[in-house]
Amino acid sequence: MPSISKQVKSGFQLAGLVLASLAMLFVLALGEHRITLGDRRDILIGAAAVLTISVVLFITAKYWARWFFASACFYTVKTVITGFYGRSISVPSISAPQPLVWEMAGILGVMTVLTYRFLKQEPNHLDAAALVGALALVVYSVFISRPILALAIGLLLLAIAFVCSRFQRARP
Repeated sequence: MPSISKQVKSGFQLAGLVLASLAMLFVLALGEHRITLGDRRDILIGAAAVLTISVVLFITAKYWARWFFASACFYTVKTVITGFYGRSISVPSISAPQPLVWEMAGILGVMTVLTYRFLKQEPNHLDAAALVGALALVVYSVFISRPILALAIGLLLLAIAFVCSRFQRARP
């Protein structure tokens, strides 16, 4: 049985990893928000932030690919519940536009299916690039008026990586 000091150290490592992940998502969202503001200076700062975080995410994709799958599962379930209920399950509850909710549920559901394989295998370079693009587009969908387009492009990136990995395994 591990000693108490090893357990405490492991807990601090996990907490640090979670905080670092949240900080990277925050910087990614902040960079994408600055890009949408339209001012030249904001666009440059936002693009630098998004590029920097994207490189870090690409390098560390093998560590967070499972988290992407888990969050896709969670948001798929949450969106389906919202679709059946007709209102958001967050507080305050607001009326949810049904076509948008079901489109989002479908896209997130397919993203979940496409990322299931990362539970058992590490992503290769193409998979990592697709995951980074999908994550960036999911975060970007919060800031635009047509989130379905951004989510669909993220889904397309994941689908291309999935098909390429299937063809790569089929080669002798």
